[in-house]
Amino acid sequence: MEKLGLIVDSLQIHEIEDPTGYIRNLAMPHAAAVQRDARIAQAEANRLATEAEQQSFARMAEATRDSEILQAGYQAERDKAAAKARQAGPLAEAGARQEVVVQETRVAELEAHRREQQLQADVRKPADAAAYETRTLAEADRDARISSAQAQARETELAAAAEATRVKAAAGAEAEATKARGEAAAQATRATGEAEAAAARARGLAEAEAAKAKGLADAEAIKARAAALAKNQEAVVARQLAENWPEIVKAGASAFGNVDNMVLLNGADGMADLFAKALTMRGTGLGLARQLLASMDRGGQAPQDASALNGQARKVPLDDK
Repeated sequence: MEKLGLIVDSLQIHEIEDPTGYIRNLAMPHAAAVQRDARIAQAEANRLATEAEQQSFARMAEATRDSEILQAGYQAERDKAAAKARQAGPLAEAGARQEVVVQETRVAELEAHRREQQLQADVRKPADAAAYETRTLAEADRDARISSAQAQARETELAAAAEATRVKAAAGAEAEATKARGEAAAQATRATGEAEAAAARARGLAEAEAAKAKGLADAEAIKARAAALAKNQEAVVARQLAENWPEIVKAGASAFGNVDNMVLLNGADGMADLFAKALTMRGTGLGLARQLLASMDRGGQAPQDASALNGQARKVPLDDK
């Protein structure tokens, strides 16, 4: 309007229309803030009022508690006074009864003491006197018996000492005699033992010399026989065979002792031929004779079991039977 050149002297607004709500929206934040402040103020007022009420209730409860405590104390004092009043009669009666019991106890003690004194005078003193008399008499009798026993013991001791001296002297004399007899017997025994030992030693030496001589003689004989056998073996063997022919034949015959079955084609001649072959075939007879002679030299007689002959006999070939 100013650009149009118009000047407004006064202006009156009769009505404002706000179809979009712009003016109302402009007022809403302020209205909300005002409403908020109002609510906060109301809540604070409510809090303060509640605190005031609670403090008032607490003070009221405290006052009530104090009042009840005071009332209970007063009631306890009243009950205690009433109880004491009720117990005064029984306590007084119990105290009186206690005094009666104490007095009765004292009377009983005095009565017991009186009876004890009476017992001491009537029984104990006479009993002590009788016991003293009996004890004194017993001690006197005991002392008398002890004196008598000591005297008898002394007498017995002196008699025993005298007897011991006598027995000791007799024992000493007997011991000296026994010692002398023992020394004489020991000397005799020693002399006899020495003589027997000398005789035994002489016999031993003689027997040893005899055994030595016999051994040397046997050794020389064996040595001579061995030398002769080495020089003329056949002649020595033949001579020994002739000397010991019965034993040799017996030993040769024993070679057939272990034969269970034997087949002979020509009877007695076959048996003789078989026996001759056993002794002579292929030099076996000479070896057999030597074995027999060697065994006879060692044992002094022909072997009984003839095990060596049996072995030689088994070696005889029977193919030529």
